[in-house]
Amino acid sequence: MKKKPLLVTGSHRSGKTYLSKGIALSGKYEIIYEPLNKKTRLGISGIKSRFNYLNITADNEDFYKLKFDKILRYDYHFIMGTTEIGSIRDVVRNFRDFTTCMIKKVKKKIPLIDDPFAIFSAEWFYECLGMDIVIVIRNPASFIASLKVLGYRYDFNNFILQNELMEKLKKFNKEIEKYADREMPLIDQGILLWRLIYHTVNVYKKKYEKNWYFVRFEDIAKNPVFEIERLINSLGVKSSDSMRNKIHEYSKKCDRRELEKEKNWMGVEKYSLNSQQRYFRLKLSDYEIGYIKERTQDVWGNLYEEDEW
Repeated sequence: MKKKPLLVTGSHRSGKTYLSKGIALSGKYEIIYEPLNKKTRLGISGIKSRFNYLNITADNEDFYKLKFDKILRYDYHFIMGTTEIGSIRDVVRNFRDFTTCMIKKVKKKIPLIDDPFAIFSAEWFYECLGMDIVIVIRNPASFIASLKVLGYRYDFNNFILQNELMEKLKKFNKEIEKYADREMPLIDQGILLWRLIYHTVNVYKKKYEKNWYFVRFEDIAKNPVFEIERLINSLGVKSSDSMRNKIHEYSKKCDRRELEKEKNWMGVEKYSLNSQQRYFRLKLSDYEIGYIKERTQDVWGNLYEEDEW
């Protein structure tokens, strides 16, 4: 039986790219990175998205169905790619992206879309495109600690301007409107964003728990070989000794001197992978942790236990 294309999604900074690369080590999948990201080049996605965390539904699907049919065939949107050419460097990028798509097409591997911005559209990917869905969950304090370290902020007008998404998140509408209207502290922004995303994930779990795959990044970080292999096998793909050895090699503990010489190719610093269960304790004060825990409890209570804080 032909395997389905795969969507790996969750919040950004959730560890989903690490998981996607682990899945790709099976040799059966080819990763397509973030076609719904507003910063992704048009030749790759063909989608000039107005919003991050786009909400695709049956009501606006015609345009996106055409684009994703091409994306899942590894077709390059050549004409759209040329519209972004403004320098020799852009010409080189356009040619490189075109060549990469052609190589992926020749390999004939299963498409794996790695995109956090697909989280609110996951049902559409499942129902319209017939994809398998993997949702990556991350502790709210670890998510927010990651945002704090990088200084990531979010414009909540991305939600305000999507009427159907606001209807989906109507219990949060007043908070979203407040955060869209004024600049809030980064930690508060992270709290609301995490609640919006993982409230939606809790809804998905009730509806699709038997059909979708829900994984916590802390569990993967604790035992990466076992957890990634179990997921791959659940997807109907055989694992291998080579795959297990590769995951183990790039997930093992190392010190900072080794880290300075080589960053983990899977996108996670080696030394930190082993402390992901309590990552936030390295980056946040006790007060900040308590504040985040209290403000997100209405959502994390369905995903984590008290003793996991």
